[in-house]
Amino acid sequence: MLKDTVSYITKNVYDVMYNGAYSSIISDRLARNKELTSAEKSYIATVSTGVVENWLRLEYYLNKLSKKKPKKEIAVLIICALYELEFMQDNKDYLTVNKYVEYAKKNYPHAKNFVNALLRNFLRAENLLVDDGSDSYLSIYYSHPLELINILKQSYSRDELIKILISNQKKAKIYFRVNKMKTTRDELVEILLSEGFVVQKVDICDNALLVTKMPPNITTLPSFRNGLYYIQDISSIMLINAVDVKGDERVLDVAAAPGGKSLGVYEKLTTGSIISEDIYEKKLNRVKENSIRLGADIKVNLNDASVFKPEYNQRFDIVLADVPCSGLGIVCKKPEIKYRKISQSVKSVVQLQRQIVSNVSRYVKPGGYMYYSTCTINPEENENIVNNFLKENTNFEIEVVKTCGISGDPYIRLLQSNGFSDGFFIAKLKRK
Repeated sequence: MLKDTVSYITKNVYDVMYNGAYSSIISDRLARNKELTSAEKSYIATVSTGVVENWLRLEYYLNKLSKKKPKKEIAVLIICALYELEFMQDNKDYLTVNKYVEYAKKNYPHAKNFVNALLRNFLRAENLLVDDGSDSYLSIYYSHPLELINILKQSYSRDELIKILISNQKKAKIYFRVNKMKTTRDELVEILLSEGFVVQKVDICDNALLVTKMPPNITTLPSFRNGLYYIQDISSIMLINAVDVKGDERVLDVAAAPGGKSLGVYEKLTTGSIISEDIYEKKLNRVKENSIRLGADIKVNLNDASVFKPEYNQRFDIVLADVPCSGLGIVCKKPEIKYRKISQSVKSVVQLQRQIVSNVSRYVKPGGYMYYSTCTINPEENENIVNNFLKENTNFEIEVVKTCGISGDPYIRLLQSNGFSDGFFIAKLKRK
């Protein structure tokens, strides 16, 4: 590596773990950087994200090997080095140690010897973390706080819990939804292959492609610029495919940004229309940009889904309520979620979910449908929300969700441990 990549890595990790930044800041910074090579960007992204994903295990190693608690910036430096020594098998250990020690010598000269000694002790150490079958071991080894382990234990067996924890540590799969207004799946496959992509068709969804390799700077390629596809997880594509439309419906998508579900449903309309709304104007700009790129005529409004809008009363045939949630189904994409105060987050978000569902249900015409969805695997935010709503609103009834050859029970529940999707929940409710 030609440039001082350690400074980029440590800044990324420090901002996520100590300053409350989202992990997306890593890719955002790299996208804006014009000095780094593609190889350097890939290396920085891998280490930065990997450290966040495995923070608790690496922090445990640091605490086991050190009798004193170092300052935050020194701790971050050491933990980044420990990540490379523990997880990056292609690296030469002595080169990794020397790289981080030299960085400490230049930036924290008082800590150089401490950093050097600790890293070399780590290389010599054995059995720093022993599997004793406890929840504490699971918490440390898979870097999920005990609070989160306890929440998941309430709903899942230990075997399923471990599968979920493993899935949360894996790299997320990338899917493209084919924009059928502009191309077919077969045509898109040929175009993508010619641009350097490696893709394969997804059997369960005829409008999806699994992407296993991408060329650099995909936003500059004709396939992207011409709006031939939309990057979207298979779970969201399954939600789109679950929405029953004849073509002439009036559709409202609340909490819509960045607009993927609106765009997917729009493809299925003929004379119908769709309104996409969100509470954040900056996010709505992305809906507008994506609509232009994909060739969709979607009306975009700034609106709070939890506040009643009288002019919407019983106006829509379909309301999409993909509500804010704890995000426990997308930890592999947003690993910082694990370290936030989950219990407080769930409590506040459940209240918001209830408000949104209660409010936007009034926008559904008699005979119309509301689709409720989340990217969490927490039943308190899923089944419980729907069941409580149905108890309080007898003018609605649950229907079986059918999508991509799968029938719900009546819900669709996807766990990230299935190996192909995010954790996701879909419910279909009909207004009588």
